[in-house]
Amino acid sequence: MNKITNIASLLMLTVQAAMCLVACGHAGVYVGDMSWLFAVSVSAHAAISFLEKRPQYYNYPRNFRNPTKAGQLLGRLIGILKLITVTTLTLFSLDSYAGTRLCLPVAVLSLLALAAATFVFVRKLNKT
Repeated sequence: MNKITNIASLLMLTVQAAMCLVACGHAGVYVGDMSWLFAVSVSAHAAISFLEKRPQYYNYPRNFRNPTKAGQLLGRLIGILKLITVTTLTLFSLDSYAGTRLCLPVAVLSLLALAAATFVFVRKLNKT
C-alpha cells in the first residue's frame, strides 16, 4: 500500500511541476502562487516521507500489544495523509493555473478525507 501511495504522491508532484513549467511560458498566468505551492508540496512530501519511514518518532500515547503491527499501521496512515496533502496542493495549483473556483470544495473534501482516514486507522490502532 505504501508503494502505491508513494508513486501516486510523486505523480502528483510531477503534475504540479509540469503545470509550473507550462505556466512559465504563458503570459497572464501568475506563476508566483504556483511556485510557492510547489515548494510547499515538495517540503511537505519530504517531511511526511521522513516520518513515514521512522514510526519511532511518532508520539502516539499508547503501549501496543503488537508494536510492529502498530508501526506498520501508522506508516500506512502517514502515507495516505501524504497522498491527500499533496493531491490537495496539486488541485490548489490547478486552481491557480486555470482560474477555476475549486479551492473551497477541495479544501472541504480534503478535510473530510483526512478525518475519515485518521478515524479508520485510529480504530485499527486501538485493536492492536
